[in-house]
Amino acid sequence: MNAYKLLLALIFLSCLCTPHAFATPRLKVGLSVPLTGPNATFGTDLKNIIQYANRVIADNKYDLVIEDDHCDGKSALSVAQKLVHVDRVSAVFFACDTAALTAAPGEKGDATE
Repeated sequence: MNAYKLLLALIFLSCLCTPHAFATPRLKVGLSVPLTGPNATFGTDLKNIIQYANRVIADNKYDLVIEDDHCDGKSALSVAQKLVHVDRVSAVFFACDTAALTAAPGEKGDATE
């Protein structure tokens, strides 16, 4: 019986010592970039840079959710609503100023409220 308790205690302690037992939850980040349309080159480059930085510099600490906003205000509003309400991201970043200004919290009702 004592050997059985000792074995259970060792299994329990080995589970506590594994790295995932103390891992912090990953931060989910939304990125709204133009992946199609006239600004697709810029958006694709930005997407690749951020994915590379997450992989190499941040050691994959972030869950990236990347959506295409066409650098258009109307599309950006839909993307922001999806990222916030469906994907439940902690933060949303925009590549285009038009997209960011349209989807930003404000007085007229917006995506994040």
